[in-house]
Amino acid sequence: MPVKRPPVARIYSFWVDQDGLSDAETANLAGNLSSIVRGTEEQLRLFMIGVRGSINIFVKGSAPRQRDEDLRAHKLERLRNAAQDYAKAVEALDRGCWGDLNVRFFMDLRQADRSEDPKVAGEQLDKARSDVESVIASGAIANAAAQAAEKILKEKTRQVSKSRVPIPERVLIKDVARVFDQVYKEKPSASRGGVFARALRQILDVLKIRNPDEKALSTILADIDWEFSGAAPRRGRKPKMENPA
Repeated sequence: MPVKRPPVARIYSFWVDQDGLSDAETANLAGNLSSIVRGTEEQLRLFMIGVRGSINIFVKGSAPRQRDEDLRAHKLERLRNAAQDYAKAVEALDRGCWGDLNVRFFMDLRQADRSEDPKVAGEQLDKARSDVESVIASGAIANAAAQAAEKILKEKTRQVSKSRVPIPERVLIKDVARVFDQVYKEKPSASRGGVFARALRQILDVLKIRNPDEKALSTILADIDWEFSGAAPRRGRKPKMENPA
C-alpha cells in the first residue's frame, strides 16, 4: 500500500549541507529550474532543498555503494570465468595426465625427504595419490563456484534491467519525484515535454547522468511506493503557493 511521507524540508534538512554540489552548480541549477517549474520563490527554495538533499544522498551514499557493487560484480565475473576454465581443464585430463601428476607429486615428496625407510616411501605414495584426488575434487568445486557466481550475476542483471537504469539513479529519480509532488502539488509525469521530466533532465545533467527515456522513466515512477498528493500533471501551469514543510 502506498505510504505518506514526511514534509520535504524536514527530510533533507541535514543532507543539504553535505556539499554534493558546488555553490556555482547549485546557483546554476536553481536558475535553470526556475525557468521550468515557474512556481513561487518559496516553492523554488523548498524544491531546491529537496533536490540538493537528494543529490547529496546520491553522491555521498548511493553512488559509492554502487561502485562497490560494480566492483563485486567484476570480481564475480573473474571468478566465474576462471572457475569455468579450471573445471573444464580438470575434466579434460585423461588417465595418462593423472598418472603423470601422480608421479610428479611423488617425486616432489621424495626430493623433500629421501628416506630409505619403506614406510616413509609408502606414506609419500599415498600422499601423492591423495593430492591427485584433491585435484579431481577441486574441479567439481570450481564448477559449483562458477555456477553460483553466474546465478548471482544474473540476479544483479535482472535488478538493473527492470528499468534499464542503475539502482542508485532510480532512487535519486524517485526522491526528486517525491519532492516535486510535495512542493508543487502535481503528480510527476514521464512525458518528455512535461514539467517534471524537463526539470529532472536539468538535475541529471548536473550529475552527468544519462537521462532515461520516457519508457524507462515511466517504469521508475510506476514503481514508487508512496501516495502522491498532487493532481494530474499539466504542462506549463504555474503552481499555486503551498507550504509543504
